Amino acid sequence: MDTIRSWISAACLVGCLGAGCGGADDGPGGDGGDEGDSGDSGDGGDDTRVDAAGPCEPTPVLPIAWSKQLPEDVNDVGVDGDGSVVVAFGDVPTSCVRLLRLAADGTEMWRHPYDPSPVPAENYKPCPSRWDALALDTDGAIVTVGDDVRFPDAGGPTDILLRKHDPDGGALWTYFNQNAPDGFEGSDAASDIDVAPDGAIVAVGSHASRPWIGRFAPGGDPEWIRTSTGEGATEVEASSDGISYVGIMTGEIDGPRYRIARFDPDGSETTIARVSLIHARGVQLAATPDGGLVYVLRGATPLLRKIDASGAVVWDRLMDFTARDDECNVIDVRKALATAVGPDGSIYVELEGRLARYSADGDFLSVHLHDVYAAHALAVGPEGAIALADRRHVIMSAPLDPSP
Repeated sequence: MDTIRSWISAACLVGCLGAGCGGADDGPGGDGGDEGDSGDSGDGGDDTRVDAAGPCEPTPVLPIAWSKQLPEDVNDVGVDGDGSVVVAFGDVPTSCVRLLRLAADGTEMWRHPYDPSPVPAENYKPCPSRWDALALDTDGAIVTVGDDVRFPDAGGPTDILLRKHDPDGGALWTYFNQNAPDGFEGSDAASDIDVAPDGAIVAVGSHASRPWIGRFAPGGDPEWIRTSTGEGATEVEASSDGISYVGIMTGEIDGPRYRIARFDPDGSETTIARVSLIHARGVQLAATPDGGLVYVLRGATPLLRKIDASGAVVWDRLMDFTARDDECNVIDVRKALATAVGPDGSIYVELEGRLARYSADGDFLSVHLHDVYAAHALAVGPEGAIALADRRHVIMSAPLDPSP
């Protein structure tokens, strides 16, 4: 993850995707149904193979507007309405920089250290703490969730904390979980955060080795906080009508390892889907403007799935397009690393050097190749511009055409 991969010099594509491609569906999600997967792709071996069937046509490379090398480990990125990019950093001992904003042309606007207010303990040291994830509000405000180390020893217990920042990075309010709600001691860990259309903030993580989910009013007051069954919550997507979708690691060995839960406005929980074979970071949830949810099932050929709020499958799309290198070798698509949905409902999936784009209805639009190695953060900007980040780099693409 420390270097940008440069093995793509030119590329060719033969696109093949039927509008009604089937997938690994065992029926609607429901509470207790295992969705299954499209087969294990494996993680080792060469990811290219020769396929001489027919001529090779040019595959577009993602058009890059700018690229930026960053001083710290990137945890998350977001693209604001003005095209600027906000970056959240991890815990690097050599620096206390935790938040940074880059202008629409890639120039640095500001950077801020993590500076809790009030200080949670007299012996607090800020550098071990970090922001794990961020989300942007429509007014330019930034919300972050992270782990706060409460003692000088970096291995000491931690609390989940949330902060809302103004567009310039200044703190508006801070919420410390303080091992709430049941008083268990031990370390808590943050995972993800999102802003709902009504301005409410939803954050997830693990509390005493159990999933932790909280919904907060725009001013920072908790509306509700829940702990659930399983080992931890890894992803959250705030949807319309106060609904939040949460990805939860179940801890099961013989059963489904991952489940998707819907949390309603009052905090009540319903499991709507279960998945067996997953990536370490989950299935890359992304809420759609119509209240649905898309995610990717891992397999020999990944499957893009959309469900509604009940867990019923709206459509499946087998991601069986073919990408080729400059020698017409087929580059196998192995697994999805990140997923995002644009304001118009367009769906973007990063698949190990390939950025696939689908319409809101699941129609395949395009695939672009890029040279960001092991990208783990993806965000959609104005007019379909894309921000991608790996450990130490962020790139911003030029706006992609609405249709190829």
